[in-house]
Amino acid sequence: MATAADKSAQPSTAKRSIREILKDDGAIQAALTRGFYRAVLRHRAGNVPMVMMRDGKMVDVDAHDIPIPEDILTHITTTPEPQFRKYTPAK
Repeated sequence: MATAADKSAQPSTAKRSIREILKDDGAIQAALTRGFYRAVLRHRAGNVPMVMMRDGKMVDVDAHDIPIPEDILTHITTTPEPQFRKYTPAK
């Protein structure tokens, strides 16, 4: 069964406008989910705790204590991370 992460990973055959992309709640949710779990993997690799809010307070959470669903783990470990241009501020 395909997950939201799988569906949004499929490139669209037609160019979509930003407006159309922003209306696609499923794609946005899938991208945020993948981003969160990629951050978990980075924190695990660096053995660095994640900082989260619990009961209105900031707490350190061991990244190894955060389970990653198998379908998402497979997707984010087999799909390269998006590459962005380096930001250079205007002079």
